[in-house]
Amino acid sequence: MSADDGQREPEFEESHVGVDRFDGGDLCPACLAELTAGCGFCPKCGAPVTPTVAMAPFERIFSEGYIYRQAVSAPTKLIVVVGAWFVFLPMLLAGVACIAMSLRTAKPDWYLLSLGIFTGMIGGMGLYQVTRNYVRRPVSIVEPENGSAEE
Repeated sequence: MSADDGQREPEFEESHVGVDRFDGGDLCPACLAELTAGCGFCPKCGAPVTPTVAMAPFERIFSEGYIYRQAVSAPTKLIVVVGAWFVFLPMLLAGVACIAMSLRTAKPDWYLLSLGIFTGMIGGMGLYQVTRNYVRRPVSIVEPENGSAEE
């Protein structure tokens, strides 16, 4: 549109360009809880709600934790389960290796033994949770488009 037509081009507010904080009244994309002004994470579910929240090191830890919690608690695709196995299986194997190494000597190394137990428990619990939640997920039944069942 030009100025010759007598119509004005819409003006954009420059004050909102590049702003990544919410101004209240917005909803969390994960749980639909109401967000307060200036928050980077949802106060109810902990989901990151701004695009730049994971840039700072401390906030990045929370964002990664949220991703792991979502993957373990409700995996819907097999690729998520395979990815979780790639994360948690090495932890379980490292824990078992630490336990085996600490018990090989006549006097066990208690630091290595406790590290192995802790690491193995985290890896084992992660594998168990993600696999159990994937197997127990609700499966939707897709009906044929034509409405007729094949015989």
